[in-house]
Amino acid sequence: MIEARPYFRNPSEWTQSKMAQFRYDSETRIWTLYYADRNHKWHLYPDTEPSTHFDDLLREVDRDPTGIFWG
Repeated sequence: MIEARPYFRNPSEWTQSKMAQFRYDSETRIWTLYYADRNHKWHLYPDTEPSTHFDDLLREVDRDPTGIFWG
């Protein structure tokens, strides 16, 4: 998942940031959620368990109780 928005120093330019990654394990049929740090390195998101329901993880990104995805 990538966030795109106008660049704060020049709103006519757009910038993109990696914000969330969903990984699927076909053997276990489980989705796992990862977040990107400021260096664009991926880390396992600790505040929700992997799930067989992709929508659960998508809702967690939308809810973003830690502010890690949407700031």
